[in-house]
Amino acid sequence: ALNVTTADTSIAAGDAASIEQAIEGFNIFDLIGRTFTISFWVYSAKTGTHCLSLANSGGNRSYVATYTVNAVNTWEFKTVTISGGLITAGTWNYTNGVGLIVRFALACGSTFQTTAGAWQTGNFLGTAAQVNVLDTIGNVFAITGVQLEVGSVATPFEHRPIGAELALCQRYY
Repeated sequence: ALNVTTADTSIAAGDAASIEQAIEGFNIFDLIGRTFTISFWVYSAKTGTHCLSLANSGGNRSYVATYTVNAVNTWEFKTVTISGGLITAGTWNYTNGVGLIVRFALACGSTFQTTAGAWQTGNFLGTAAQVNVLDTIGNVFAITGVQLEVGSVATPFEHRPIGAELALCQRYY
């Protein structure tokens, strides 16, 4: 969750802010050419168009999708489907490094804006319609229950036992 403590009412061309999650390369190989869906709950002080983007490890390919927040400060369930899945053009890591970055835009200047709905050459975070979540002190933006899965239908969030989750985390230590 993000709580704005210093407002930024004017986002410069080269400015961008997002909440990001890196996914290991071993876990993205099966997404090449396969439609997948990202589902999540969002809570935002700003209604309107928000953007979710995907980026490769090389920062030279990205996909921007939009979703709409309909009510202020209310949890809403959203799904975004990436038809055709990941592409192979660009620099991708399919080993134990960062393979894919999922990013939830908070604000982005024109340098990081593109059209939504297709893979682009470059590092893009949102569209020109992305709202500025950072424009007012006290604005809150939060996400939870984020799940990425193969297919075009979001299934209920997978809750794993704490022991299984701990074992997965220990792999990195």
